[in-house]
Amino acid sequence: MPSQPGGSPPGGHCVVPRALGRPQLVEPYVDEEVAWASRQHEVHTFDPDVRIEFDEFEDVVGRHFRQPPQGLGLDGSPVAHMWRTMIWPNNFL
Repeated sequence: MPSQPGGSPPGGHCVVPRALGRPQLVEPYVDEEVAWASRQHEVHTFDPDVRIEFDEFEDVVGRHFRQPPQGLGLDGSPVAHMWRTMIWPNNFL
């Protein structure tokens, strides 16, 4: 199958080689997320001894949460992959 620049076949679907024993076509949002993630250069560290309670952030979340027009998980936000995991728990990330 011929590739477009960036490695995706025509139609925007990325082919995942040999997942589950044969090449798989994935949804367009997966292709978009792979492209976005490959451009990130952030380093994340976590202190396992720090305890954080949600109550500290409840007011901030309540004031700033907005339902995106595209729907949760399809808006290209930094947390879209987490929403898609909750919506479709049996799909690949």
